[in-house]
Amino acid sequence: LPTIDHFEFERVVIRNKEYKTDIVIDQEGDITTWSREIPEMLQFQDIEPHLKDPVEVVIIGSGTIGNLSLSEDLESKLAMQEIELLVYKSDKAIDMYRQLRTSKRLIFFLHIGD
Repeated sequence: LPTIDHFEFERVVIRNKEYKTDIVIDQEGDITTWSREIPEMLQFQDIEPHLKDPVEVVIIGSGTIGNLSLSEDLESKLAMQEIELLVYKSDKAIDMYRQLRTSKRLIFFLHIGD
């Protein structure tokens, strides 16, 4: 999976490419943008399309101050699929991604706003 070169509010650099929108790094290392039905809340249906291949861990970066909230059913629906959910403010989530990217099948959702 790719390394994250730099992160700051509303900007992330991966493989020397700058992104100014929320991104997903999937199990194959592909980087895409993502959006939510409700802007400040992440729901299972927002991430479900990205869960095509087997995943052990979903990491969510909830923003620089953690403003992205999660729907009540998100964790339980992932648990039913035996997927571990890790949610942190975005800088800490990037640290977790860096730690786990070579040892776990994971998908990383990064919210770059607040």
